[in-house]
Amino acid sequence: MAAIACLAAMPLTATPKNAAPANPAASSVFAPGRCVARAWGAGSGLPGISVRALAMTRDGFIWAGTEAGLARFDGVSFVVFDQWNTPALGDSRILSLYRAIDGALWIGTDGGGLCAVVDGEWRRIGEKDGLRSPHVRAIAGDSTGRLWAGTEYGAHRIDGETIDVFGLDEGLSNNIITALAISPSQDGRERLWAGTMWGGLASIEDGAVQLFDFDDGLGDLSVQSLLARPGGDLWIGTMKGLYRLSNNEKRIRLVPGVDDCPVTALASGPDGSLFAGTMTEGLKILQGSRFTDLLADDDLADSHIRSILVTPNGFIWAGTESGGLVQLKERTVGAITVADGLSEGSVYAILEATPGSVWVGTENSGLCLLRDGKVVRVIDKGRGLAGNMVRALSKDQAGRLWVGTMDGGISIVDGARIRNLTAADGMPSNIVSAILFEDGGGLLIGTERGLYRGRADKPQGSSPVAGLEGQTVHALYRGGDGATYAGTRSGLW
Repeated sequence: MAAIACLAAMPLTATPKNAAPANPAASSVFAPGRCVARAWGAGSGLPGISVRALAMTRDGFIWAGTEAGLARFDGVSFVVFDQWNTPALGDSRILSLYRAIDGALWIGTDGGGLCAVVDGEWRRIGEKDGLRSPHVRAIAGDSTGRLWAGTEYGAHRIDGETIDVFGLDEGLSNNIITALAISPSQDGRERLWAGTMWGGLASIEDGAVQLFDFDDGLGDLSVQSLLARPGGDLWIGTMKGLYRLSNNEKRIRLVPGVDDCPVTALASGPDGSLFAGTMTEGLKILQGSRFTDLLADDDLADSHIRSILVTPNGFIWAGTESGGLVQLKERTVGAITVADGLSEGSVYAILEATPGSVWVGTENSGLCLLRDGKVVRVIDKGRGLAGNMVRALSKDQAGRLWVGTMDGGISIVDGARIRNLTAADGMPSNIVSAILFEDGGGLLIGTERGLYRGRADKPQGSSPVAGLEGQTVHALYRGGDGATYAGTRSGLW
């Protein structure tokens, strides 16, 4: 039976007016088998391999809290903040993150208290300010801007300079707060939910603490994660599975699909999808009334999910215990065929034209321009191309398209104008299978007779590259080390 302890009046939340339980829809993008994972670890600039908290700020940065510092990620590189370069943190071990309604990023540390950063300015709240413990495991905020911090000494309500503490004396059954969530209600008030290490679930509303334990249907008292959804449902991740407290229901019910599995992270997507991170079974998504695996076991470097962030555009970020930061994207593989206007024959060359459009060189039907999956332009021998057997595509510094063919030399496409260069014009061969531009206006042309070097402004003067005479050159590549690689019939040069 739920136990109730009265406190001084505190305007938090009313009990949600629950409707019949409704299952959130599975994401149409992130359905099982339709996504791929990419991971960043310590070798990528992440300060630690255990990502315990994730948040996204208004400027689009992803923030990852690790055991060795806080990292700001722009999708390419990390900027690291720790107790040495940012003393306001107090401790480099990050336990929790929360973006407040005013845009501030709040950081809970494992020994340094609570910290906030707004527009590059850092602020710290510690024991001298009223925190009973410097170990902040969870953070949440209500619609008025008040902040809640879950520590090893109860839940702290922070309202400006005032901090009120709710612990054992105020009715909690356990002081160690592991998770926080705030659910809205129809009358405008809000209810705080607090998960504890060994004491089950508690709610704080209008000055009263209400406890939920075995008698209320909660099968395990070690709460690891909480998620309050707009409809009023509360999802409760424990060391022995996932539970749900639905609208208009007094009992907590076990959710199928994650029975006896520790549920360490919960998140909701913009399309109503719901994700659960587990300690032993990776990342799961709710489909219908059951959770199923979102990824195969070998798609994740670590099956222990510590945190989940779903961005407004629907991308999923997951923090793992020992595998770093993981991003999930839609697996977008499809086919463009003659039904979409593509010329018949095999495709031998592809090159981006502009963002959203690509040039496609075909086996014997010339060149096609694709935009949004549809063919918008065709250039073949009848429309001025040197030949229909396209094998190479490249762009020069002026943005002109160079087309290497197997039956007519090179065509230079500059908008609507096409200039053809053949052996009769002084080109080394009419069979051109590779084109690569070098720094300073240099040009490399791969043919069936070898590799030739010249200049883009006068390709007719190209001369053979020593050592590759007589080699059929199929591909050219300029490496990051500045070296040029040639793929030939007899190997790589």
